[in-house]
Amino acid sequence: FSSFTQADSSISKQYGGTGLGLAISKSLCEKTGGDIKLSSEVGKGSLFTATFVMEIPLESEIPNEVADDSELNDVIPDLYGKRILLAEDIAVNREIVRELLSITNAEIDEAVDGKLAYEMFISDEKGYDIVLMDVQMPVMDGLTATRKIRESGISNAKTIPIIAMTANVFIDDVDKCIKAGMNAHLGKPIDFKQVFNTLKKFLL
Repeated sequence: FSSFTQADSSISKQYGGTGLGLAISKSLCEKTGGDIKLSSEVGKGSLFTATFVMEIPLESEIPNEVADDSELNDVIPDLYGKRILLAEDIAVNREIVRELLSITNAEIDEAVDGKLAYEMFISDEKGYDIVLMDVQMPVMDGLTATRKIRESGISNAKTIPIIAMTANVFIDDVDKCIKAGMNAHLGKPIDFKQVFNTLKKFLL
């Protein structure tokens, strides 16, 4: 739980240090009156157990804008009949986007890297309506996958909207996405309103 310790200097370039993650986690737990504990066994793994002391507000104490968010309903598009190809290598991120898009009634297929996304696109008989493409992925990155889709010769390869979804949000990063053939850029962490408005723009 110490800050910026290096487990083994020989692997620093490949793995880096333990950083601040555990130190911050311990501090957050303790600030709530809780704690975090570790049990570890060489060759088997480590188990971290965190406890928090939290107050649950009464229903009357919940702000109206949280209890009744009618603004959200105005933003959600109805995408019934639309097919979305989601390319994202991190399982948690795929789950978040999938849950977010489930309320739109769209059909969602998932690819865990750019190569699989490209293969799914060119082999799909029904045809996708839009591609949500992460940029940094193993096997094949999103920029390369986008270029290969555009050059594939499939009937809608030149026109299908391909939207970058990436934590790389600098101007140069956005320019690289557009030059690779993407139509728009969504930064991470995902802003659900921005996602819905982008889907509306390209699909409705």
